[in-house]
Amino acid sequence: VSRPLRVRLDALDEEGRAYSVEFEDFAARVCQHEADHLDGVVFLDRMDNLSTLTFGDEYRRHWAPKEEEKKEGGEKN
Repeated sequence: VSRPLRVRLDALDEEGRAYSVEFEDFAARVCQHEADHLDGVVFLDRMDNLSTLTFGDEYRRHWAPKEEEKKEGGEKN
């Protein structure tokens, strides 16, 4: 799921006071993921193509080599 690498969170604290926090890289992805949960959205709802939905081991075994071949501009034998 593609996500922006930088986000700003505008929120209210326990006292109802507004505040903002900026997140980058992995923290930005986590923030967006958790905000999705608050909106009732799961990552499956954000996927463009469910054909690549796999467990990590399956992905590394079946999909990662194909992506590497594309980067290198050819197929491996």
